[in-house]
Amino acid sequence: MGRIKFFLTLAILLVLSSLLLIFFLQNQQVVTITTLLGDVSGVSLGKALATVFVVGCVIGFLMGFLPGILDMLKIRRLRQQVTKLQQQLNAERPVSSREV
Repeated sequence: MGRIKFFLTLAILLVLSSLLLIFFLQNQQVVTITTLLGDVSGVSLGKALATVFVVGCVIGFLMGFLPGILDMLKIRRLRQQVTKLQQQLNAERPVSSREV
């Protein structure tokens, strides 16, 4: 099942990349982009859209992973707390003659 998902994801990625490349090659008009930080002139429309697409994908990817990273850090902290509490419990528990 994992291999099928991998190849399906790879196929979708290749199709989307091909479509983006075609779109990029068909939109070579030079445009001026006005932002809050200033103007950028002499950029082809295809390059500008491809850049925005890639930046959006990276931001989306990072935002998708952020909750997972925060959860991993929380789990690590909780495991450390459990270990400390187990050590405290073992230190406070009297040793009986059966355990020796």
